[in-house]
Amino acid sequence: MAWDQINLQKKLNSTKLNLPKVQTLKRVVAGHVQFQDFIISVPTFNHQGSITYKGMELFTQFPEGCFWRPPTDNDGVKQGWMSKVSGVRRKWIQEGLNKLDIKRDFAYTESLTEGNYLQIKSEYQGRNAKATHISVIWAEGNLINFYETFHIPYEWDDLPRVGMRFEISTEFSDLEWLGRGPLESYPDRCNSQLISRWKSTVDNQYHPYVVPQENGAHQDTQWFSLINNQGDQLKFNITNASSFSASSMHDMDLSESLTISQLEAKPTTEVHVDAAIRGLGTGACGPDTLEEFRLRSGTYEMVWSLEVLPAKH
Repeated sequence: MAWDQINLQKKLNSTKLNLPKVQTLKRVVAGHVQFQDFIISVPTFNHQGSITYKGMELFTQFPEGCFWRPPTDNDGVKQGWMSKVSGVRRKWIQEGLNKLDIKRDFAYTESLTEGNYLQIKSEYQGRNAKATHISVIWAEGNLINFYETFHIPYEWDDLPRVGMRFEISTEFSDLEWLGRGPLESYPDRCNSQLISRWKSTVDNQYHPYVVPQENGAHQDTQWFSLINNQGDQLKFNITNASSFSASSMHDMDLSESLTISQLEAKPTTEVHVDAAIRGLGTGACGPDTLEEFRLRSGTYEMVWSLEVLPAKH
C-alpha cells in the first residue's frame, strides 16, 4: 500500500494591515489593557503577564519571541569531549540564545477609525548581538490577532528558530490540528507525514528520545486547537506560520537534561508558533543541515490569531 499528496499552489494574500500611526500610541508602564472581552496583563520584572477572555485565562505566560530550540544530537552532543568541539549547539550557546535578556516597551492606541491596538517593542540581548521584535495585537469579537516582525542581527547567521513562545494551563489537554501528522515533522524531514486533520493529547506530543532533545513540531499547519474537558476550545490560526508544537516538557529542561529520568512534566503547557524553524540535518553521523533549511539573519514576519470557542451547553 502506498500514498501520495500533491501540493497545490496557494493564492497569495495581498491584504495589508492598516496599523495605527505611531503618534497615536500611549505608553503602557504596568497594569492591564482591555480589548472588548479580552484583558491583557502586561508583563513586568516579577510577573509573566497573561491574557484572559471573559474571565477565562488563555495564556498563563504572555507570548514572547523565541530564538531557541533544544539541540538535537545532530546539532551537537551535550556531554563528553565531543561536546566541546563539534556541532552548531556550541555556537548557539556562545551567542547566548538560550539565555537572552528581554527588554519591552508597551504602547496603546484608542481610535474610533483605526481600532484599538497594543504595540510591543522588544529587544533580545545575547552575548554578541541583539534581535528586535515588534508585536501588534488587536481584537475582533472572540478573536485576538498578533502581527509579529522580527529583525535578526547579522551576527546570528544560523538560528535554531524564529517564532513565539507562550504557556497555557494544562487544563487544555486535548489537541487537534490540520497539518502534517500524526508524528513530528521538520522542514527537512516532513514529507513522510500526511496533511490531514489529526487528534491527540498534549502528553502524547512528547517523544522520549534516549537523550532529551527537540521534538514534537508539526510543519505546514493551518490551525491547531487545545481543548479542555468541558469542551472549551482555543483555536490558533497559523496559516502563514511554519510550524507549531505543544508540550508539557519544556524547552529548557530538554536542553539541560542528560537523561529521561531528569525530566518532569511542568504544570503548564509550553506552546510554540514558529515563523521558521531550522531543519534537523544528519550532523551526528553525516552532513549538517542543508543550506535551504537553515535560518539566516534578516527580517521575519508572521500573523497568527487565537479564536476562543466556549463549550456549547
